[in-house]
Parts: sequence; structure tokens; C-alpha cells
Amino acid sequence: WRDNDDDDDNNDGINGVDPPPKRKISGDGIMTPMLLEKGDNSDALADQSHQSRVSMGQWGSPSPVASPNGSRRRRIFPDRYNRDQRRNDEYGGFDSHHHENDNARIMDSLIANNMDDRHAIATHELAYGSNQKQYQPLGTPTSRPPPVVFKESWEAKQERLRSKSVFGSDPSWRLMPILIKSNDDLRQEQLASQLIYRMATILAKEKIPVWLCPYEIVALTDRGGIIEAIPDTISIDSLKRNDPNFTSLGQFFYDHFGEGTDEYVDAKANFIESLAGYSMVCFLLQIKDRHNGNILLDNRGHLIHIDFGFFFLSSPGKNTGFESAPFKLTRDFVDLMGGPTSHHFRAFRELCARTFLCLRRHCYEITLLVEMLMVGNEDLNCFRGRPQDAVRELRERFRLDLNDRACHEYVNALVDESIENWRTRWYDRYQRFCVGVL
Repeated sequence: WRDNDDDDDNNDGINGVDPPPKRKISGDGIMTPMLLEKGDNSDALADQSHQSRVSMGQWGSPSPVASPNGSRRRRIFPDRYNRDQRRNDEYGGFDSHHHENDNARIMDSLIANNMDDRHAIATHELAYGSNQKQYQPLGTPTSRPPPVVFKESWEAKQERLRSKSVFGSDPSWRLMPILIKSNDDLRQEQLASQLIYRMATILAKEKIPVWLCPYEIVALTDRGGIIEAIPDTISIDSLKRNDPNFTSLGQFFYDHFGEGTDEYVDAKANFIESLAGYSMVCFLLQIKDRHNGNILLDNRGHLIHIDFGFFFLSSPGKNTGFESAPFKLTRDFVDLMGGPTSHHFRAFRELCARTFLCLRRHCYEITLLVEMLMVGNEDLNCFRGRPQDAVRELRERFRLDLNDRACHEYVNALVDESIENWRTRWYDRYQRFCVGVL
């Protein structure tokens, strides 16, 4: 971990995580996280990465509108649910409220303010305070957040380091988290990242209220490159590993955001928006190896997929194709949405259908991009020497032979097939018992 800070306040890691002790690392697949301080003389990579981070935002989500009391407010389905219904609903409603000025007061208690070094399971992403009191369930007179503490958010860290940097007065100054990866071919991941970025742009233009987080990947050679890290996130694996009170995602959201609060309703809405978007992306691109180390949560409740080492025709286990479910939709995800019969889950189905129909209208744009990028890259594992088959199967998954009504039924069938799919369950069990991913 590289940091400009010279003090000894133990805040020199990314997002408040203590840096690991210096040691010599050898072997293949070395990934070195670092912080990049940018001035006027930085390269084009920094500019591209900044554009991705600035535009990440609420991809395709309706822009917040000012409410009469001056707060910021965002509705997903304003014509179906109102604030009174949300207060009386067991799982909260879809009336989401953003309170920009209140975010700072909950930052220190949010679990998602960590950057996941997904290739180093042993890295501690959470810092536990030695003077923490015993946690009691929410609602008791002495209830406190679980003993998972973030020392500072990424935004706070940028401001702290900027004030101490000799280049901090430069208007173009910014701090960027990146990962340097060696002994690995990143061309395939760069291809997947570009496709997801294109899909996110399409959904944003069509104003589909789903959320994707494309991030920059630059393959410098066929044996290494640079990956833009996503700050303020933590993998589900690391969350389970480091939170001693973790029982389920639903309970985690309940504990950290507070059931019935605007932050809780907003976080659940963010989760559903991002889950719907990534579910359709994972199905169309056939992204595999979806264990809990490759799925992140951010500090606002969004779900983010990373690590695209297997997609299109390739799959783990020498292309055995064991993960045959359309996408990952575990019981934990469904329970967080209130169960398969809740209005939240019905909204999830609707968002999946709208996302699929939107991307289907731009089918030729997406397939053309794949055809362009496969030229000269036929040796990538995702093509398995048959790039034309990969493009043909991608086009078939868009189901251009169906009308819109039939597409709704088709997407609902995909959701039904994915719910608690036995292959998904057993792949997670394999990862837990044989690899150590919780």
C-alpha cells in the first residue's frame, strides 16, 4: 500500500484499512494495490479512470428531484407506492429518499467503505475497535451498531491526503485506487469491462432505473496490466469472514441502516436496482465463477460483480459448465427483497424485464462491438477458438424471435430458474469447503 501520509494514525490503507506489513512476495499472479496521486502531468489512464468514476453514479436511475422541504428525493415507482404505505410495510417500500447532508453521519458505521482485494483472501478489510461494547439487537435501549468500524470513507481520505500533498492546490488533483496485476492476461477482462460499460451507457440513455458500475481495465501486455479498484466496497466473502454477527444480508442491512429509516429503504432499493442490472448482464454475457469473493457491496447497498475471467464459452473446471443457472439469485438475495411473493421481488422482475428489452433493442450494437474486439483476439479463453460461435450464441440469447410480451414471460422464466438453483448452491459449497470462500 502506497500512501503520501507520514503520520502514524494507522489510517494509511485504502478506506481506513491498516496496511499489511512489508514483505517480499514471490510467485505468480502478484497483485499490488496502490494509490495514485494525479497532477497535471498524469497519463491518459488516469483521465479515463476518472471519467469512469465520475460517471459511475446511478447508472440509468432517475435523477433525484428537490422535495418541498429542501431534501433530495428519488422514487423508483412513484405511481405505485407512497410514503405512508412504506412506513406500514414490513419490508419498507420503494419510495427511496436521498438525504445528502445526512450521509456523513452514517459513514463510519457502514460496512461497505472498503475496497476488496479480491485476490488476497487473507487481507483484513475491516478494522475492529478494541474498546467496542457488546452488540445488542436493534431496538433495545442500548442498541449499538455491530463491531465493524470504518476509520474513514474514500472521500474523507482524499481530502485528508490532499491537504498534506504538495500538489493538493492543483485543480486537477485527485486520488485513484488501482491494482497492478502480473502474470495474468487481462485482455479478456478488458473486453468484458468494455461490454458492461457499453450496456451501462445504453441503459442510462434509455433511463432504465437500474445500476451498473463499470470500471477501467488496461491490459498492458498479455501478462499484466492495471485494474481500477472500486473504493467503499467489500466482498460478501469478506463481510461474512470479518463480521462476527453476520447471519444474512437481510439482517446486515437491518443492523447497519436501521429498519424503517430512509437509509434502510434507500439501501434496499439500491440493492434491487443493481441486482436486476447485473443479473441481465451476467445472463447475456454468460459470466461465470460467481462466488461470494467476486460479488461486492458498496456503502449505499449496491451489489457489484467483478472478476470476469470466465464468460461467453468458458467456465471454471476446464469448461465443464457446472454453473448453468442464468444468473446468481440466492435465497439470501431473495430474502433481502422480502421473499418471492413480495412487491419488492415483483419490482425486481419488472426491472429485469425492462433491462432485457432495452438491451435487446440495441442487440446489433452490442454484438458488433464483440465482433470488432474479437479480431486479433481469437485466442482468448472466452472464445475457446470459436469466436463466431460466441457471437452467434450471444445473439440467440437476445431472443429476437419473440415479441415484447413473450420476452416478459421469457425473463420471468429465467428468474424462476435462477432462484435458489441447486447448481448455484453447490458451487458456493464447493468454494466454501475446497477454496475457503464463504
